[in-house]
Parts: sequence; C-alpha cells; structure tokens
Amino acid sequence: MSIARKIKRKKAKENKKIAKKVMRKVGDTIASMPKVCRKCSTELDKTNDASLDEWKIKIFESGRVDLTCGDCSEVDKNTSQGNK
Repeated sequence: MSIARKIKRKKAKENKKIAKKVMRKVGDTIASMPKVCRKCSTELDKTNDASLDEWKIKIFESGRVDLTCGDCSEVDKNTSQGNK
C-alpha cells in the first residue's frame, strides 16, 4: 500500500466524520424548530406544500430559531419598506 493512498483514505475518513457531525447538528436544529409562528402563534401545517413556501425560518448563530408565517412575514416586509 502506498503512502499517498493511505493519506488519501485517512483524509476521506476524516471528511466523512465531519460531514456526519454537521448533519447530526442540522437534524437536531430542525427537530428543535418551533412549530408555531413567533408573532401570531399560527401552527405550521407541514402537509400543505403551498403554505410551506410562504413561511420564513431564521437561524441565528446562537442556535435560536425563529419561524414566521407568510402573513406576518408580509407585514414585516411592508413595514420595513415603509421605513426606507
């Protein structure tokens, strides 16, 4: 077995381990995501694909996740445009 091949396999194994760790963290974040809008407490309907496209998700570096329904995100959008 050549040294280059051994190094290449070790690097691939490390990359695979890092990818698994990142995917586990993403899965945990999604599992802990709120199920209701942060403003109006409307429940997220995961079965309605059309409404899912309207919901906004904000993930902060601290790990906090905010979920906003389409109606509330439109209100935010309109008020922010009015302030410019």
